[in-house]
Amino acid sequence: MNKLSVIIFMGLLLARSGLAIPGLDLLQQQFANGPIVQGAGRTSSCVNFSGLWKGKCVSSMGTSQEESLEIQQTGCDYLKIGNEIVPLAGLDGHLHNSPAKNGGSLASSISLTTDWNAEGTELTTQFAGLIRAIGMKWHFPFIGKAVMKLVGSQLISEMKLPGFTVSCTYEK
Repeated sequence: MNKLSVIIFMGLLLARSGLAIPGLDLLQQQFANGPIVQGAGRTSSCVNFSGLWKGKCVSSMGTSQEESLEIQQTGCDYLKIGNEIVPLAGLDGHLHNSPAKNGGSLASSISLTTDWNAEGTELTTQFAGLIRAIGMKWHFPFIGKAVMKLVGSQLISEMKLPGFTVSCTYEK
């Protein structure tokens, strides 16, 4: 991601969060009709990922876990994975707080955009975020990419961050 994309991304995220930044409207207007909006990744025909999927995820650190997920899909604009609605060809963000194992809490913020490939057979999600340990002077910024596709009767998902990969294979 180049510096301009980061600036635009941060501007959109801050605008959505309700923060007022002088000049933000001008920045958004500058790119309103540009290639960032026009190349949105919408499709009218796409594979359907709906179903109750069970499988295993393996990380590049050698850890693994059994997982199941339910995907509901009608059309090519949204997926519902569990209770989470994922807009496709759009921008989405999440804030989350949870207790930490050693006391205190973890706070995370993630922004993502998910698009179909040209054939409507594969979803690619670009994401960036920050995990912060509340009560400790520790934080972890991250940026990565995830791909989801059907290969035969299997749902394949792979997430890549610098120095870390998680690969999942699911069956109905």
